Amino acid sequence: EGLSCRLRETVQAIRGVSEDVLVIVDEAWGAHFRFSDRLPETAMEAGADISIQSTHKQGGSLQQTGMIHWRDERVDYDVMWEAYRGYVTTSPSYHLMASLDAARAHMVERGREEIDRLIRLSERFRGMLRERLPRLGVLDSDYLERWAEHVGGVDLTKTLLSLTSYRVTGFWLDEELQRRFRVVPETANYNSLLFIATFQLPEDAVEATVDALESLLTGAEAPGGKRLLTPPLRDRPPKIEPYLLRRMPKKLITQRIPIDLAVGMISAETIVTYPPGVPILIKGHRIEREAVEYLKAVRDAGGLLIARDPTLREVEVLRFP
Repeated sequence: EGLSCRLRETVQAIRGVSEDVLVIVDEAWGAHFRFSDRLPETAMEAGADISIQSTHKQGGSLQQTGMIHWRDERVDYDVMWEAYRGYVTTSPSYHLMASLDAARAHMVERGREEIDRLIRLSERFRGMLRERLPRLGVLDSDYLERWAEHVGGVDLTKTLLSLTSYRVTGFWLDEELQRRFRVVPETANYNSLLFIATFQLPEDAVEATVDALESLLTGAEAPGGKRLLTPPLRDRPPKIEPYLLRRMPKKLITQRIPIDLAVGMISAETIVTYPPGVPILIKGHRIEREAVEYLKAVRDAGGLLIARDPTLREVEVLRFP
C-alpha cells in the first residue's frame, strides 16, 4: 500500500548473524525508487545482495517484464548465468526485451523529472480529497509519524484511502468508479482503495478522479462517526491442513461438488483472494469450514476470487475409490 519496511536495519541484523548469508529482496513495486530522494531507498542501497523488480509495474516497461540486480562482489556471476540459462526460453519475446531497454534509457534520461511530476500530481490529489471529502481517510504524514518505528518510507506516487467513515466497501467503490466514470484504482479492499499515479496520467485526471469520488461518497457517510467494516479473516482465520497421500495413483480422480459439501474433503484446486494474493484453499490440503466461510464472505462483499468457479457454487475436490 505504498509503505516500505525498515530494510536497512533488517539487512544489518542479518549481517550481524552471518556475513555469508545472501539477502534477496522482492522489490516488485520499487523500480522507480532510485529516481527521487523523496521515495524509500532501494533494496540495493539498503545493502541487499539481490533485488528482483517488476519493472512493468512502475518502471515503464511492458507487462510481464522485470529486472534482477545483484552485487558482483557478493554474488557469483557464473551461478546466476547458469540459473538464467536453465530457465530462459529459447524463443524470447524481443519486443518485451526491447521495452525493458527502452524503459531503462527513458528513466536514465528523464526518470527524476517523471517521478517528480507523479509525486506532484499525487500530492494535489490528496490535498483536494482532504478539502472536498474531509471524512475520507487519506494516508498522510500524521499517520506515518505514529508508526515511524515500523515504517521505513512511503511511496508518494501512491494514495491509500480509508473508507471507515462510509457505509460502502472498497470493492463496491472500485466497481462503480470503473463502471460509471472509467476511473481505475490499483487495488480495492474491504476498508480501503489504492490509487497510483502512472507515467501516462494526464494533468486533468486528478480533478476527474476527485469529482468521481465525491459523486459516489456524498450521502454514503456512516452515521455516528467512523465504522470499521470488519474483514472476515479477523473473525474466521483460515486453517490449512496438508493431507499426506500414502499411495499416489498415476492420475487422481477429481470431481466438482457444492462448496458447502466440501468441508473435510481434500481440495483439488487452489483458491486465492486478491488482494493480497494469498491462497485460502490449496490443492492437496484439507478444506476447513473456516476457509469456506471466509471465501464466501469475501465473495459476498464483492472481492476478487481466483478460482475455477469464482461464484463458489462448486469446488474441485479429490475423489477416492
